[in-house]
Amino acid sequence: MDIRAVFGGCEIIVPSHWDVKNEMFVALGSVEDERVIRMTGTDQKRTQLILRGTCVFGGVDIKSF
Repeated sequence: MDIRAVFGGCEIIVPSHWDVKNEMFVALGSVEDERVIRMTGTDQKRTQLILRGTCVFGGVDIKSF
């Protein structure tokens, strides 16, 4: 997922059993994973979400419901 947050922010809803890999460039901002991590069995294939982009003077919140 390509994200650009400049002087603002965004909220991403991601299932708690997914792996999230943060590859974002962050300057005076933040990327926070606020999910409660739920483990699955080792025999199941895990889905991975890769975050790329820029976050400047803003924030990206990763949540699940």
